[in-house]
Amino acid sequence: SVLEPRNALLQNGVTDPQAYSQGDRFERNTTVAVIFCLETVVRNCSELELQAWSDLAKENGLPLNDEEIGARALHVSASTAVTQLFKWSTNHKRVQSIVRRRNSILLELVNDENRSITLECGVSQWLSSLQNFDIRIACVSMRLPYECLVTILKRADVDSKFATCVGSDDVNAGEGMPSLLSKACLSLSSSPGACVVFCNEPEAIA
Repeated sequence: SVLEPRNALLQNGVTDPQAYSQGDRFERNTTVAVIFCLETVVRNCSELELQAWSDLAKENGLPLNDEEIGARALHVSASTAVTQLFKWSTNHKRVQSIVRRRNSILLELVNDENRSITLECGVSQWLSSLQNFDIRIACVSMRLPYECLVTILKRADVDSKFATCVGSDDVNAGEGMPSLLSKACLSLSSSPGACVVFCNEPEAIA
């Protein structure tokens, strides 16, 4: 497809973000927009998520299998983890309450000044280089709510590089990555075909 050369050039930046500063890599405005997944590209948030689930379980006396968390909880939405993985509840209101509390704990962890918030190696330079080519950038998160997502980017001092952000609570529960990406495209005023997505979530590939 016409997007394949664009993707090939951008994918090179995963291992060599500095290459974007070489003006011969691609022409300005070649790509209309780029969408990054927070957890799998910008910043690994697994330790924050695991801590939030653990604190939530202890706070409410809920059963928790650490092995299950490491294997599966980091690859599903919060509501799916509550209903299908941990099997804490299937009552809609109860699930919503649990997820809200989990999100609140996550935000407390993200705002902890004693906790360092750093990005994956080279990401900040990569974002700056994309900005230099007038490419609009979005960040989405399938498992972190909007406020946590934005706070992480602010603490890492890269929030100004993103034209828009879409958190897990910006779409209906269970809709997942496709809805997040669609909402990001809409916010960027770009069609899906004009966006390049960097994400290691299986749902994003479809």
